[in-house]
Amino acid sequence: MKLHVGKLYRSDITKSSKIKNTDINKILENEILIVGGGISGSLCAYRLSKEGYKVTLIEENEIASGSTAANTGLIQYMSDEGVNYYIDKIGKDDAIKFYDMSVKAVDTLIDINKDFGSETKNYFEVKKA
Repeated sequence: MKLHVGKLYRSDITKSSKIKNTDINKILENEILIVGGGISGSLCAYRLSKEGYKVTLIEENEIASGSTAANTGLIQYMSDEGVNYYIDKIGKDDAIKFYDMSVKAVDTLIDINKDFGSETKNYFEVKKA
């Protein structure tokens, strides 16, 4: 099934290479192996490598070519349920903590976008209440 057409976001900075069976020992020398090169795996690999870890990310297909390439790009501070729903489910303190952590996560994505330099377009439009 073809999930997208056209050019992937920032495909010009994606570096990938095929792994041969003989390369497996080199991969195992790294501290962390991430399986899956979608948005979650890629962000984990990026952040861990920025912290100084030796990271290998492997993906069966092209990086970000599956559901990541076909998503809407919508980033929310919380799930669709909202803070009041979580106050009833997990209590006020934990619901507020969940919201605050979600805001921090979005701020982190904005910072990661800035890490790619001034030549990149700002892909995040932040609307805070």
